[in-house]
Amino acid sequence: MRIVFDENNIRPGLLGVVLLSHGTLAEGLMSAASIVFGDIENMAAFCLEPGDDLDAFRDAFARAVGAFATCVVLVDMKGGTPCNLLLRHARENHLKLNAVTGANLSMLLEILGMRDDADPEELCRAAVEAAQTGVVDLSAYLRK
Repeated sequence: MRIVFDENNIRPGLLGVVLLSHGTLAEGLMSAASIVFGDIENMAAFCLEPGDDLDAFRDAFARAVGAFATCVVLVDMKGGTPCNLLLRHARENHLKLNAVTGANLSMLLEILGMRDDADPEELCRAAVEAAQTGVVDLSAYLRK
């Protein structure tokens, strides 16, 4: 399990962003976003790797979710282990989480760019819209 979470880099009042993925996707998204935004406060990445203890993975991301007053969680794919663990955590702890699957860089950049001025529900909607408009078959452009 790879974890990128600095509990000392939390700014009170700023919405948190938690990334969950198979492999190192979450860490890669965080790294790519830092190219655009520089040092990013209130963000954490949790990468599930083969053979990881699932309870330890869940406990790790739950600590981050609990550290932020409010947060948005981006998960790599619906129905995958990180997603299922998040859903189980939310149900068992009666949490109202704001989460979106299909995590990609367009979604993350949209959330980071809007999080000072939008509530978590708006951020989730904007993330889904960014994903939908950001996925394009470029081969159509190349044929012109």
